[in-house]
Amino acid sequence: MKALGFLLFLLSGWGLGWAMASFIRRRPKELWAWSHALSLLGSEVEYAALPLPQVWERLSREVGGLPGRVCREALFLWEKGLRDAGEAWQKALLASAEGSALWPEDQELLLRLSPLLGRTDREDQVRHLRWTAGHLEQRAKELERSSQEKARLVLYLSFSGAAALALLLL
Repeated sequence: MKALGFLLFLLSGWGLGWAMASFIRRRPKELWAWSHALSLLGSEVEYAALPLPQVWERLSREVGGLPGRVCREALFLWEKGLRDAGEAWQKALLASAEGSALWPEDQELLLRLSPLLGRTDREDQVRHLRWTAGHLEQRAKELERSSQEKARLVLYLSFSGAAALALLLL
């Protein structure tokens, strides 16, 4: 019976560490996804010169993950009658913030686009979209290596902590 309890402690420690490590690894992936999505958004606005709701529709089909969901939500809000593109973008971002691994400063960068989308000229929107995409890409590059190390550390510490606790309880 003690061996089973010991094994359960080890498994629970490993499971907790794995869950925390996967959350740590998600942030750079989401930053890359946002950088890619904003680059596409800028290209669509600049070259296709489509209205923003049509761009959101295209991106919601082409881009996966959180950026795709935000585009779908912004499009849904637009179709529901919210005719301010910046406000639709802001509400969609805030609605998706809970399921995101982005930190508040990352989300703040995305929210800064709200007053610009649909309210400024095309060149200004493209410039800000590319600037934001560049910053998110830079953060993703910086985080990739450190997030892998932190995730591995969290996994090892949680497993070791569970093993130490299990040994103490024996």
